[in-house]
Amino acid sequence: MLNRLQINFLSFLILIFVILAIFIFEVFYFLPSPTGDDLWFLKLSFNICRDSQFIATNHSVFKFNSEALPWTTHGWFGQYIIAKLNFNCTIQGVFFISFLIKLLTSFFTYILLRDTELKKFYIYLIILFTILVQLKLQFRPETFFILTYLVLIYSFNKHFFLIAGILVSFIFVTQPSASIFIFLFGAIIYFKKIVKNYKNIFIGILIGLIVSFYIYPFSIIEFINGLWEHRSAIQGANTLIEGGINKQFLSDIKYYYIYANFIPFFSLLFLFS
Repeated sequence: MLNRLQINFLSFLILIFVILAIFIFEVFYFLPSPTGDDLWFLKLSFNICRDSQFIATNHSVFKFNSEALPWTTHGWFGQYIIAKLNFNCTIQGVFFISFLIKLLTSFFTYILLRDTELKKFYIYLIILFTILVQLKLQFRPETFFILTYLVLIYSFNKHFFLIAGILVSFIFVTQPSASIFIFLFGAIIYFKKIVKNYKNIFIGILIGLIVSFYIYPFSIIEFINGLWEHRSAIQGANTLIEGGINKQFLSDIKYYYIYANFIPFFSLLFLFS
């Protein structure tokens, strides 16, 4: 009969094998032709990696004569990290880093949930579910955003409030729209800790913003202005401002905040944070 330690080790090996299998599937399935927003963010990583340019090429494929647009309408920090770790600027490097992000996400998910009353089976199920969410998100910033969000929860739990403040800034420049959701519910869940340690958190936020906008070639005003001008892409914001709360606004809210890929993941972890 296997003892408890052997069972836990065996289940951990099975989990690692499944993660590797998912990674192999990702490579074979997505390597030929990422499309849509995934390609848009993938091109940003290569533009940063090759030319240190925070630009978007306004074309569906890589072309030398594509129009270069300043990257001020979306988050960028996750793509910057991928670019800087991808030393040879190769597509293989992007997939390898993507695998590391999933592996680290699995690790922090386990660390956060291991001391709960959840059985190991359900912890592993959440880990696999999270990986599938990241797989669907592909090269979008939410993939890296999920990892930084987990590290933020870990920092709060360990009372690393200066680091937590830095991560808040990094989360904002990774995925600005989703960060609003995180900051709102995080402020409710960790209200007492935030009030008690606001100085360290605030200093951390300042450090994170200084570092972020030292890296980023545009000012914070240009970034926020770009996000605001791009609000028409999220039609709910546009209809709220111009048409009030109507049927279209409610439809957009449902699309972006109820059926969005990352919301089920966040909802699960908030239950155990």
